[in-house]
Amino acid sequence: MNKMKKGFTVVELVVVIAVLAILVAVLIPTFSTLINKANLSKDSQLCRILNEDIAMGVDNQQLQEHATYYDVVEYLSPRYGIQNLTPTSTGDIVWDMNTNTFSLIDGGKFIYAGSTKTEANFKKNGVNLNLWKVVNSIPSVNNQKFSLYLNDSANVQTANIVVGFDAGNNTGVQNVNYDRSSVQNATAQTVVIRTNGGNLTINAELDTVKHYGDLDKATIVAVANASYHENGFVPNIEVQKGRLVVEEEALVSTVVVTGNNVKVNVPTTNNDVVVKVAETATGVDIQGTENTSSVKVVNSLSSLTAGDSVVLGQDLTSQQVISANNVTIDLNGHSIITKKISNKDPNRPVVVTGTNVKLVGSGLVKSIDEGAINVSANGSLTIEGITVEAQEFAVMGFGNTNITINSGVFTTFDNFVVGTNGTVESGDDRGHNTITINGGVFNGNIQSAGYIACGVYVANSDTVTLNGGVF
Repeated sequence: MNKMKKGFTVVELVVVIAVLAILVAVLIPTFSTLINKANLSKDSQLCRILNEDIAMGVDNQQLQEHATYYDVVEYLSPRYGIQNLTPTSTGDIVWDMNTNTFSLIDGGKFIYAGSTKTEANFKKNGVNLNLWKVVNSIPSVNNQKFSLYLNDSANVQTANIVVGFDAGNNTGVQNVNYDRSSVQNATAQTVVIRTNGGNLTINAELDTVKHYGDLDKATIVAVANASYHENGFVPNIEVQKGRLVVEEEALVSTVVVTGNNVKVNVPTTNNDVVVKVAETATGVDIQGTENTSSVKVVNSLSSLTAGDSVVLGQDLTSQQVISANNVTIDLNGHSIITKKISNKDPNRPVVVTGTNVKLVGSGLVKSIDEGAINVSANGSLTIEGITVEAQEFAVMGFGNTNITINSGVFTTFDNFVVGTNGTVESGDDRGHNTITINGGVFNGNIQSAGYIACGVYVANSDTVTLNGGVF
């Protein structure tokens, strides 16, 4: 009889598994350490290559010696791409704006220093504003140890920061808030901020801020007398406290001063900048331009008097009925946004019942689910520069109205952009409207069956004159 072969006993299997588990537990950290060391070496080599490339670019005058991180990334991108400026190791690849070099830091120690100055000035447990790091999201303000360069694909709409910030090629950021008002024992610092649009708010009375790029509006709640320096394209800047310097290369349309003892410096070569000073502001010092005026700052448009020329001082979320005649309203970069209350109460953001009403400047009028600007019977309205968004119509006349659009951006999501009601019946004449379009961008969209997507919609009794505009 053949003897049966014996297998492993349960005890033997348990011993073997236990030994393997011990070996894995010992070897995995070792392998991970070896892999990270290899990646650190790889990242260090990348930093060396990037620094050599930058030095060559500066020598060939293809890159400024003191550039922004965006300038450096744009210069390097054709050869390396933004993804290659992020580490493969556990370290941080950082760019020093003072020395224009890249370094690799891991655990607070320099694995590779692009410059001896960078390493000498490094604060291991502090904030290093001169060092920039690519990020995919915005860290909490307590964890911001480097200035931040936003990755192109990052999904960020609002950036709350206490360090420098560069939006790179990311166009999704709508609000940047640089706020150090609640930082305890704060000391003065200088930061660089670069944006691609949206709104920037500065609240740091000890700090100097240098802005580059595009903005819809900048609001300076507080900044040091060393000042906020504007180097980019900003239609509207509001200053409440501190000093504003409009640099020669900047494109700024309007500066509104609402606080006391504010200083504004405008280059004599930039004569197009208009400075408006609130009637209540005292001790304001304006240098470089005589293109100034005193204005009334209001927080509501429903209580204006005939002949007023006003500047809106805050965002609004309730319907504004403009009944005064011969008034000019600068939205000052603010918004008026409402939502329909009921079918009987559309709660449109702006209702114009007065004559010779002007809405100007940068700013937004938006209805979330209805029409935006309602010009009532016998009213007249001129629009220049503002943005209007609505579910249905952007601007509509309701009987013997006169509407003139010189510029601005007008968008509807489910109907015509500009038009009239046009109903002419016994006792109900909503026709005989006049619309003149001299410029602007008009975007009409359609969702509901039976609607006709178009830029302008009028009835037979109405008159339309198109002298310009993009439809």
